[in-house]
Amino acid sequence: MTVDQIAVWAHSADVVLVADGAINRLANSSISVHRVIGDFDSMEARHRDAYDLHHDPDDALSDCDKLLVFAEQEGYAAITLCSIEGDRLDHQLATLHSAAKSCLDVSFAYRTGLGRVLRGPGQWTFDVQLDRLFSLIPVTSSTRVSLDGVFWPLADVKLNPAENLSLSNRTTETSVNVSSASGILFAMFETDGMPCWA
Repeated sequence: MTVDQIAVWAHSADVVLVADGAINRLANSSISVHRVIGDFDSMEARHRDAYDLHHDPDDALSDCDKLLVFAEQEGYAAITLCSIEGDRLDHQLATLHSAAKSCLDVSFAYRTGLGRVLRGPGQWTFDVQLDRLFSLIPVTSSTRVSLDGVFWPLADVKLNPAENLSLSNRTTETSVNVSSASGILFAMFETDGMPCWA
Protein backbone atom coordinates (compact mmCIF):
# COMPACT_ATOMS: atom_id res chain seq x y z
CA MET A 1 0.00 0.00 0.00
CA THR A 2 1.43 3.37 -1.01
CA VAL A 3 1.66 6.40 1.24
CA ASP A 4 -0.70 8.22 -1.14
CA GLN A 5 -3.35 5.51 -0.65
CA ILE A 6 -2.90 5.67 3.09
CA ALA A 7 -3.21 9.47 2.96
CA VAL A 8 -6.55 9.36 1.14
CA TRP A 9 -7.96 7.02 3.77
CA ALA A 10 -6.34 8.88 6.68
CA HIS A 11 -7.86 12.20 5.60
CA SER A 12 -11.32 10.65 5.91
CA ALA A 13 -10.66 9.33 9.43
CA ASP A 14 -11.47 11.13 12.68
CA VAL A 15 -8.26 10.05 14.43
CA VAL A 16 -5.02 8.62 13.05
CA LEU A 17 -2.95 6.42 15.36
CA VAL A 18 0.39 5.03 14.20
CA ALA A 19 2.24 1.99 15.53
CA ASP A 20 5.92 2.63 16.24
CA GLY A 21 8.17 2.45 13.16
CA ALA A 22 5.29 2.95 10.73
CA ILE A 23 5.80 6.66 11.33
CA ASN A 24 9.04 6.42 9.35
CA ARG A 25 6.98 5.93 6.16
CA LEU A 26 4.51 8.69 6.97
CA ALA A 27 6.85 11.40 8.23
CA ASN A 28 6.99 13.35 4.96
CA SER A 29 3.35 12.87 4.02
CA SER A 30 0.35 15.17 4.44
CA ILE A 31 -1.19 12.88 7.06
CA SER A 32 -2.06 14.48 10.38
CA VAL A 33 -0.98 11.96 13.04
CA HIS A 34 -2.67 12.20 16.43
CA ARG A 35 -0.45 9.79 18.36
CA VAL A 36 2.40 7.33 17.81
CA ILE A 37 2.24 4.25 20.06
CA GLY A 38 4.96 1.70 20.82
CA ASP A 39 8.28 1.03 22.50
CA PHE A 40 9.96 2.97 19.65
CA ASP A 41 12.60 0.36 18.93
CA SER A 42 12.04 0.82 15.19
CA MET A 43 11.17 4.52 15.11
CA GLU A 44 13.91 6.71 13.66
CA ALA A 45 15.32 9.04 16.32
CA ARG A 46 14.78 12.12 14.16
CA HIS A 47 10.99 11.70 14.45
CA ARG A 48 10.82 11.53 18.25
CA ASP A 49 10.39 15.25 18.81
CA ALA A 50 7.97 15.76 15.93
CA TYR A 51 5.01 13.72 17.20
CA ASP A 52 2.88 13.14 20.26
CA LEU A 53 4.20 9.83 21.61
CA HIS A 54 2.71 7.18 23.89
CA HIS A 55 5.48 4.92 25.16
CA ASP A 56 4.58 1.33 26.01
CA PRO A 57 7.64 -0.74 26.95
CA ASP A 58 5.78 -4.05 27.44
CA ASP A 59 7.84 -6.56 25.42
CA ALA A 60 5.10 -9.20 25.76
CA LEU A 61 2.90 -7.17 23.40
CA SER A 62 3.33 -6.49 19.69
CA ASP A 63 3.13 -2.94 18.36
CA CYS A 64 -0.36 -3.72 17.06
CA ASP A 65 -1.38 -5.00 20.51
CA LYS A 66 -0.15 -1.75 22.04
CA LEU A 67 -2.01 0.38 19.51
CA LEU A 68 -5.28 -1.48 20.08
CA VAL A 69 -4.92 -1.35 23.87
CA PHE A 70 -4.26 2.40 23.67
CA ALA A 71 -7.31 2.95 21.43
CA GLU A 72 -9.51 1.02 23.85
CA GLN A 73 -8.18 2.97 26.84
CA GLU A 74 -8.93 6.21 25.00
CA GLY A 75 -12.56 5.15 24.71
CA TYR A 76 -12.75 4.26 21.03
CA ALA A 77 -15.17 1.47 20.14
CA ALA A 78 -13.98 0.75 16.60
CA ILE A 79 -10.78 1.03 14.60
CA THR A 80 -9.64 0.35 11.04
CA LEU A 81 -6.12 -0.97 10.49
CA CYS A 82 -4.35 -0.23 7.21
CA SER A 83 -0.93 -0.73 5.63
CA ILE A 84 -0.64 -4.24 7.06
CA GLU A 85 0.13 -6.10 3.83
CA GLY A 86 3.88 -6.37 4.17
CA ASP A 87 6.03 -9.30 3.10
CA ARG A 88 6.17 -10.79 6.62
CA LEU A 89 3.51 -13.47 6.99
CA ASP A 90 4.29 -13.78 10.70
CA HIS A 91 3.49 -10.08 11.17
CA GLN A 92 0.26 -10.38 9.18
CA LEU A 93 -0.90 -13.35 11.25
CA ALA A 94 0.12 -11.63 14.48
CA THR A 95 -1.89 -8.55 13.47
CA LEU A 96 -4.96 -10.70 12.81
CA HIS A 97 -4.58 -12.36 16.20
CA SER A 98 -4.11 -8.98 17.89
CA ALA A 99 -7.37 -7.83 16.31
CA ALA A 100 -9.15 -11.06 17.26
CA LYS A 101 -8.31 -10.74 20.96
CA SER A 102 -9.06 -7.01 21.13
CA CYS A 103 -12.35 -5.79 22.57
CA LEU A 104 -12.62 -3.23 19.76
CA ASP A 105 -14.63 -3.63 16.57
CA VAL A 106 -11.64 -4.08 14.25
CA SER A 107 -11.76 -3.61 10.48
CA PHE A 108 -8.97 -3.82 7.93
CA ALA A 109 -8.42 -1.64 4.85
CA TYR A 110 -6.52 -3.45 2.10
CA ARG A 111 -5.45 -2.37 -1.38
CA THR A 112 -8.30 -4.29 -3.00
CA GLY A 113 -10.88 -4.70 -0.28
CA LEU A 114 -12.00 -4.57 3.31
CA GLY A 115 -11.91 -7.03 6.18
CA ARG A 116 -13.52 -7.31 9.59
CA VAL A 117 -13.18 -9.44 12.70
CA LEU A 118 -16.51 -10.99 13.73
CA ARG A 119 -17.03 -12.25 17.28
CA GLY A 120 -19.96 -14.55 17.92
CA PRO A 121 -22.67 -14.63 18.90
CA GLY A 122 -23.72 -12.09 16.34
CA GLN A 123 -25.22 -11.19 12.98
CA TRP A 124 -23.55 -8.92 10.42
CA THR A 125 -24.57 -7.46 7.06
CA PHE A 126 -22.03 -6.25 4.51
CA ASP A 127 -22.88 -3.91 1.64
CA VAL A 128 -21.01 -5.38 -1.32
CA GLN A 129 -20.79 -5.25 -5.09
CA LEU A 130 -22.06 -8.06 -7.29
CA ASP A 131 -19.75 -10.86 -8.40
CA ARG A 132 -16.91 -9.94 -6.06
CA LEU A 133 -14.80 -12.17 -3.85
CA PHE A 134 -15.99 -12.76 -0.29
CA SER A 135 -14.04 -14.97 2.12
CA LEU A 136 -14.98 -16.11 5.61
CA ILE A 137 -12.09 -17.58 7.63
CA PRO A 138 -12.42 -19.08 11.12
CA VAL A 139 -9.85 -17.64 13.53
CA THR A 140 -11.14 -19.90 16.30
CA SER A 141 -13.62 -22.76 16.24
CA SER A 142 -16.95 -21.15 15.29
CA THR A 143 -20.37 -22.74 15.63
CA ARG A 144 -23.68 -22.42 13.77
CA VAL A 145 -22.16 -20.25 11.08
CA SER A 146 -24.44 -19.10 8.28
CA LEU A 147 -23.54 -17.11 5.18
CA ASP A 148 -25.89 -15.94 2.42
CA GLY A 149 -25.77 -13.58 -0.53
CA VAL A 150 -22.93 -15.64 -2.01
CA PHE A 151 -22.59 -18.39 -4.64
CA TRP A 152 -21.78 -21.05 -2.03
CA PRO A 153 -23.90 -20.27 1.06
CA LEU A 154 -23.44 -21.83 4.48
CA ALA A 155 -26.26 -22.84 6.79
CA ASP A 156 -25.68 -23.52 10.48
CA VAL A 157 -22.25 -25.15 10.07
CA LYS A 158 -19.19 -25.43 12.29
CA LEU A 159 -15.96 -23.89 10.99
CA ASN A 160 -12.56 -24.77 12.40
CA PRO A 161 -9.13 -23.29 11.60
CA ALA A 162 -7.06 -25.55 9.32
CA GLU A 163 -10.14 -27.66 8.55
CA ASN A 164 -12.79 -25.73 6.65
CA LEU A 165 -13.52 -22.21 5.51
CA SER A 166 -15.26 -20.21 2.81
CA LEU A 167 -12.40 -18.99 0.64
CA SER A 168 -12.88 -16.92 -2.54
CA ASN A 169 -16.65 -17.23 -2.50
CA ARG A 170 -18.48 -14.83 -4.83
CA THR A 171 -21.23 -12.36 -4.05
CA THR A 172 -24.62 -12.88 -5.72
CA GLU A 173 -26.42 -10.03 -3.95
CA THR A 174 -25.58 -6.45 -2.96
CA SER A 175 -25.60 -7.47 0.68
CA VAL A 176 -24.00 -10.47 2.36
CA ASN A 177 -25.27 -11.75 5.71
CA VAL A 178 -23.14 -13.62 8.23
CA SER A 179 -24.17 -15.06 11.58
CA SER A 180 -22.54 -17.29 14.17
CA ALA A 181 -23.38 -18.59 17.63
CA SER A 182 -19.80 -18.58 18.94
CA GLY A 183 -16.19 -18.15 17.93
CA ILE A 184 -14.18 -15.58 15.99
CA LEU A 185 -14.33 -15.22 12.21
CA PHE A 186 -12.53 -13.00 9.72
CA ALA A 187 -14.55 -11.71 6.77
CA MET A 188 -12.85 -10.15 3.76
CA PHE A 189 -14.36 -8.83 0.54
CA GLU A 190 -13.37 -6.95 -2.59
CA THR A 191 -14.48 -3.36 -3.08
CA ASP A 192 -13.71 -0.41 -5.34
CA GLY A 193 -14.82 2.14 -2.78
CA MET A 194 -13.25 3.83 0.20
CA PRO A 195 -13.19 2.07 3.55
CA CYS A 196 -16.09 2.89 5.84
CA TRP A 197 -14.90 4.35 9.12
CA ALA A 198 -18.34 4.12 10.79
